[in-house]
Amino acid sequence: MEQYRTYLRAELGKLRDVGDCRDFGRKAGPWVADLGLPADAVALSHRFANQGFVDQFVGDLEDEALIDLTSCCSRWRDNGIANKLSRHQHPQLRLAATDRVRLNDAEDYLAGDFERLDWSSSPSPRT
Repeated sequence: MEQYRTYLRAELGKLRDVGDCRDFGRKAGPWVADLGLPADAVALSHRFANQGFVDQFVGDLEDEALIDLTSCCSRWRDNGIANKLSRHQHPQLRLAATDRVRLNDAEDYLAGDFERLDWSSSPSPRT
């Protein structure tokens, strides 16, 4: 279930921003009522005001709640991650040089940076 926790720690960390909370409420709000999260955007942003709050919340979730909240976040982010994760997957740590890691698209506003870096995690832009 660690793959769900990792995903949720990253996605819920975005909810310290009230604008993101409003967007989350519009897109995924109807599905989160049973998870103990406030419906109000300002209250939700306070609930996840820092990464420690997020980590504590995610760490306390039972398996079914992890899966349900991952589905909600997947709807919010429109990334289909809920369909890609499985409770039977086991994450593996693989060490690799950062210049060998290739990246996919992330947020639209980062597209120029990703292209400039030639879709590499290496901080050196292509020449």
